[in-house]
Amino acid sequence: MNQDNVEGAAKEAVGTVKETAGDVTGDKELANQGAFEQVVGAVQETMGDLRDTVAAAVEPALDMARDTVQAGRERYRPAARAVADRMGDQTGLALLAAGVAGFALGWLVASRR
Repeated sequence: MNQDNVEGAAKEAVGTVKETAGDVTGDKELANQGAFEQVVGAVQETMGDLRDTVAAAVEPALDMARDTVQAGRERYRPAARAVADRMGDQTGLALLAAGVAGFALGWLVASRR
């Protein structure tokens, strides 16, 4: 249940009271206003139900995405530490090697066309 459910139910109740009061007093405008507020309240309550349904459907997917991100972080951190430990102060050399490897791979792919 969310705020739309509560507000919609309240509008429906107020609309019912207004419609009844209008019927009892013969005030058609008040009765019509009450009927309109009932419809508005019902629509708002339905929107609240829809919002709850969508949230319930999406929440498991969000949980799975969060778990996957966390698992990826847990796998990445030790690998990054291992690379940093092996390379030490030679990060410039590692970047140069990666650049050369990328250039060579690009040259091989381009020459086959």
